[in-house]
Amino acid sequence: MRRLVLPVRSSTMFSTLDRLKRGIRTAGRSRRATKPLTGRPRLASLIEAHVCAGRTAATLIPLLPAKVEKFAPPLAFAVGRLAEEAEEFSRARELFERAAVSADPQLRRRATAHLAHLDYYAGAFSIGLERASLAVPGATGIARVETELYASVNAIALNRSALALDCATAAANGLRRVADQAIRTDARFRVGRQLVHVLVARGDYVGAWNEAEGARRSALHVQSERHLALAQYLCGYVALARGNRGCLAHFQESARANSEDGHAFGRWLDYVWASALRDFGDSARACVFWRRSTLSVPWEDPLFILACGNEAPFVALEGSSDERPFRSAMRGVQQILANDSPSAIALLESAAEEFERCGLEHYRRGAALALAAALLRAGHHGRAVGILRVETPGLAKSQAQRWAWSHSVLTRELAAAALAVHLEPSYWRSLARPRAKGATVEDVMRARGLTEREISVTLAWLAQPKLGRAAFARGQRLAESSVRNHINAVRRKLGCGIARGPVTVERRLAELTRSIELQ
Repeated sequence: MRRLVLPVRSSTMFSTLDRLKRGIRTAGRSRRATKPLTGRPRLASLIEAHVCAGRTAATLIPLLPAKVEKFAPPLAFAVGRLAEEAEEFSRARELFERAAVSADPQLRRRATAHLAHLDYYAGAFSIGLERASLAVPGATGIARVETELYASVNAIALNRSALALDCATAAANGLRRVADQAIRTDARFRVGRQLVHVLVARGDYVGAWNEAEGARRSALHVQSERHLALAQYLCGYVALARGNRGCLAHFQESARANSEDGHAFGRWLDYVWASALRDFGDSARACVFWRRSTLSVPWEDPLFILACGNEAPFVALEGSSDERPFRSAMRGVQQILANDSPSAIALLESAAEEFERCGLEHYRRGAALALAAALLRAGHHGRAVGILRVETPGLAKSQAQRWAWSHSVLTRELAAAALAVHLEPSYWRSLARPRAKGATVEDVMRARGLTEREISVTLAWLAQPKLGRAAFARGQRLAESSVRNHINAVRRKLGCGIARGPVTVERRLAELTRSIELQ
């Protein structure tokens, strides 16, 4: 897979990496086993700066000494972050536990916050939330940001969306009190990433999109491929939540920037990408991506199995309390498709009520619309239309083309019921039509970071390739210099070669669009 190359200051990056390697090797050769490594005063800050820049940590992990006791708490924390980024979670936990006994109260709180993050990865959400929450009082600066952030991460996993939003917002507000610029920029990126997921879950797609765009600008500013891959995924995640096929272009860009295919993020990207392909009707590619991800989500897998042309077994309702409404909603959809509407109605009513209690609007809407489909099949047209009347304004306002657990058959049935009572005909008619599988040229340009003005100028330019620059500028009501600047920016963002002219841009756009279809 072709990788995106960012204009990094390579000499600075490699000299920093060499200094880190030399420092870690020297620390590892220390024979003073009874005295912990205070390690070269700048080594801890260099390591954390390396992590904050979003650079690959895997190259440094083999150099680390095996004995945690060799590290002084500040160095243990910095190396713990390195191990955390490299997904060496057991080693990261040992290092953060070492840092948690520091005499510095703020370092202790930071280490505790990262231990709460590891609790999240281990599935111990309640323990992680309690651990992070207890560290919040008295925390200042980056310690306050991280304790609030990882309290939010565990809270949303427990479906406590209001608390998750409050904690993430508090973390964002605390960023201004972080003195170190590199650490502040990195923390802003992590907080923005969390806010995207919380806001999508709460149904605030506009707010989530703004956070994702902010993350992308931050990634470009620090010139980090890893951060850019994550930011492009976030943009695609928001677009997918609304059923916008532009998500495919963002996932393509994320894959091009991602250099860690085997890591958790690479696998999750494949899974979410598969969800998009499935929803846009490209079942064959969806199944390829799904299997490649090697991931399993009980309340999503049945839709993949059905897309692959197989009969999916019913989702088990047993599970942790935070999983139960998701399992109930998927089981309800399965019962509808099995023509067991009474069972589906009971399951979906329960799921919708629980999602509403938790403030998970995105999922509540999905359960409510599935409930409307079950009611239609059970002959309760009045109740079903009542749900559609409540849900349609929000769907149309957010231009949502899909929702959680949407199924093409059920979507067409809902659209027919809405059109029969003349409920937002243009909106529901668009859902009733067969959906395009791929991304458009405009989607590709947006994923590449082109502004709406640059997109409009480019499309007009490609539509009139033989028009002179002066005449074209007059038609666009722009100065010739502005047209030149727009076109140069477009060529740079699209990665055009040295050849100039509209034909070159058109061919490059066709190449990028085709690569999404062939990925």
